[in-house]
Amino acid sequence: MNEAIQRAQDPNVTIEFIQEVGITESSILRAPNQEELQQYFNALLAEPCSLSVPNGVVALLKLTVRYFCSNVAGSQECFCYLKSVARHGDSLCMAIARGYEERAVSDIVQAAGNAATKISARSMISSSGVIPVLKELALCASTSTNRSNVSDNDISMHADSLTSAHVEFLQTCLAAGHYRYAAAFADKNPVYSVKPDRHAISVEQYLRYFYLLGMIYCGCGDRWADAVKSFNICITAPSQLVSAITLAAYKKCMFASLLHDNKKIKLPESTSAAVSRFISSTSDFGLKEYHKLVDAFVSDDVTKYSEFMTSQSELLTSDGNFGLAQQVLDEFQPKMVRKLAHVYEIISLSKLASKLNLSGGEREAERLIMRMISKNGLSASIDQLEGNVAFYTGNGMDEITEDAALELSSRTAQCIELARRMKELDIALSTTAKYQSKIMKQSETKASGSNLASSGDERSSVAVGGGDAEILEGGGAAV
Repeated sequence: MNEAIQRAQDPNVTIEFIQEVGITESSILRAPNQEELQQYFNALLAEPCSLSVPNGVVALLKLTVRYFCSNVAGSQECFCYLKSVARHGDSLCMAIARGYEERAVSDIVQAAGNAATKISARSMISSSGVIPVLKELALCASTSTNRSNVSDNDISMHADSLTSAHVEFLQTCLAAGHYRYAAAFADKNPVYSVKPDRHAISVEQYLRYFYLLGMIYCGCGDRWADAVKSFNICITAPSQLVSAITLAAYKKCMFASLLHDNKKIKLPESTSAAVSRFISSTSDFGLKEYHKLVDAFVSDDVTKYSEFMTSQSELLTSDGNFGLAQQVLDEFQPKMVRKLAHVYEIISLSKLASKLNLSGGEREAERLIMRMISKNGLSASIDQLEGNVAFYTGNGMDEITEDAALELSSRTAQCIELARRMKELDIALSTTAKYQSKIMKQSETKASGSNLASSGDERSSVAVGGGDAEILEGGGAAV
């Protein structure tokens, strides 16, 4: 390992040159040498770092890719690897920009994404600093232009193409719980194309990207429509066989669709025949149980749904969908409120609590309506004096809100205009000759008055010498 570290400082180093003296196959996959790993991380994380050659850094990080892509690396070792990738992000970006060792950088990024899933604490992933580095690598890889055989027009077409850094960035953000950070990046940098000949993207990575993106949107809690779109891309990917990722995306899409518009998922027409046949005909892999849960929700049978969810908790937990199933269970009450809104224009809180079987009575019903107004866009208002809820059909509430917003905007504009005119008037008055002369006269009057008061005080002062002053009846003083 020491020789590999020394070779990494050679400006002409290559990956093959370092791997000749690197860790053995058995050491990488079966029995990692802790002493070698200690030397390895000491070199990568030393302060100051002696590794200044980008080729050498890439080669050294590439050396342990197979080990961190396996399932034998420990949490602390994975954390150190993420810190190493974050520490040398500039070298990785430089390698991509210069057009060399791009495949090696892709392998390093995949190892980092896998290592992130092996870390027990989310805070460790965040503190490693690898997430913003993976973001920069994704941008750098999708817009790198150092290709002699690529025209300017073709380069612009690559700016929105998928890279392995995109996939592992989402994977790392998902493992760290940074859902909105990842969603904001995906919204700003959408993927519209795949260039497997340029970025070495496999079908699995393509499916993983949109599957992970759907999970990111689910984690946001209010992006269910976007989650359904992302999962549908996985489901509709052309295929002759059903991928495990496609199956997992379909299961999550069933719940995301219920949370989006309370409707069962409909397979897009572009879904391949193999996937359509598999989903409609098979009862394996838990699909039958998932369909039963969906049917219970659509039929508004909360008791059946709750009982079935409890009985299938092991299946849901193993699929990583128990949390989504619980959110669907919590959606029963808002769903019933929306149905009641189509029946009643005004309903008392007590009656609403009775129809929803709320144990907390009117106060719980009020909290539910307030939550739906603020988060779910329910058009309603609460009269706390009368204890009633008024529902607005169509866009009634939106029209009231829009009218109020227009009125507020108009009055605000008037106030701004009035303030501007007052400022102009103040400036105009303060700069007139008449105003300035009046100010000067007032200043002179104050100055003369001050002088008179000062001289009067001097004349009324009494000199005291050799004894105390004696107070007389007239208010004077005698010495």
